[in-house]
Amino acid sequence: MTIPEKIIANHNLKPYHNNWMKGIIELPFGTFYHYFRCLGSCGHEPKDSLIFRFTIKNYDDTAVIDKLIASIEENVAKINPQILSIVKVKNLLNFDSLLFTPFAYTILPPSEDADFDAKQIQVIPIYNAEFSGDESPRECHYIFRKELIPPDWNRKPYKK
Repeated sequence: MTIPEKIIANHNLKPYHNNWMKGIIELPFGTFYHYFRCLGSCGHEPKDSLIFRFTIKNYDDTAVIDKLIASIEENVAKINPQILSIVKVKNLLNFDSLLFTPFAYTILPPSEDADFDAKQIQVIPIYNAEFSGDESPRECHYIFRKELIPPDWNRKPYKK
């Protein structure tokens, strides 16, 4: 699985480093930085690859972003691509963990490529106790719409 050309164009993606792609979109309410990379899961065959992505609003500290990328790459084998997975991290701003969120749990709009959507894993830095990992897709949709804005790294911890 690779990132479709239409997704690359829609997100204005350009090579970043270590096979990650980065896109910058300026909107009236902020600058959004999109990062994508195809990584193997449960092996390195293309059929097993997943598309990891994260989006950050109004934040461009590359040292911290590179720490996040390293944490994602280190923890790919630990996640289950069908359910929420939580991995502890250190030294990523004030965040304690990464939430690996399958596409069905996100509020991302579907693309025109259902296979691509099924392979997407959104990565969200979180504080301890914001998620148990047992949330349903419906519960996550509510949280992401009403309580926690995933691209906002300047947010306060979400209280369940």
